[in-house]
Amino acid sequence: MAFLALSLAGVPASGLVLYFDGSGQRSITLRVGSNDAIVNNVTFDVLNADVAPTPTPVTGVAGNGAPAVNPAGGVLFVVSTNRRGGGADVVRLTANSSAGLTCSSGVCLGAGITIPFSTISWTSYEILGGGFASGIPSGTFTGAAAQTLFTNTVPAGNDSLIATNVLLFQYANTTLYPSGTYTGRVTYTLTVP
Repeated sequence: MAFLALSLAGVPASGLVLYFDGSGQRSITLRVGSNDAIVNNVTFDVLNADVAPTPTPVTGVAGNGAPAVNPAGGVLFVVSTNRRGGGADVVRLTANSSAGLTCSSGVCLGAGITIPFSTISWTSYEILGGGFASGIPSGTFTGAAAQTLFTNTVPAGNDSLIATNVLLFQYANTTLYPSGTYTGRVTYTLTVP
């Protein structure tokens, strides 16, 4: 049995994108999972039945204080901006998944094995459970240090936006790795010029 854990870290701080004329201080906020300083985890529990006779993908389950969402086991992502000025701006969300998942305990320990994050994909859902309409689209990590997940141009005259999605993660399970616990972290960065 192998156990994979994916930590999701965002800037401290579905599919709905709203533009509005905001007021107050210029700000950007990225919420990944819980609305506090806790780094939420997604766990993929790869059982013997998932490996033989035919490997099957394994859906992750969010934990470590992640809020309940629809669909269950997903991770809430909220991108929000409050900016001043009339010109258009580009809001960009990137992910750094370059480090991969490394063995932290089990048979794999000492083998120097790293599972690439490119084995993990996600399906994007609306905040209330429907299929993806807008915001962060479904995709797969590339293992890059700055993979663009979401780009949105806020039109001139609109000061702010909110984009909300629930991402349900899945491990491809196409390669047989030595059993153990593998851990890694994806770091998300939200930028607005």
